[in-house]
Amino acid sequence: MAKGLKFALLVSKGLPNQLKMKVKVDKTKCLGCGLCVSICPLVFELKNNKSQIKEKANLEKSKECIKEAAENCPVGAIK
Repeated sequence: MAKGLKFALLVSKGLPNQLKMKVKVDKTKCLGCGLCVSICPLVFELKNNKSQIKEKANLEKSKECIKEAAENCPVGAIK
């Protein structure tokens, strides 16, 4: 698993004890290089020269490219 990726146990209606992925971009570290966008364009986008998670991104379906983006971020801004 990529360093910094966090998983949280969420108990929700009809899905007890299912693991849900959470991902966050530390904007204070982000250089805005766009590497994460090129690796995982369904999840990441650049806004105001900083990476952010797309509002309707399906994190569960994109976990492999999120992991790759986090591992390749030059400043470790993806957690």
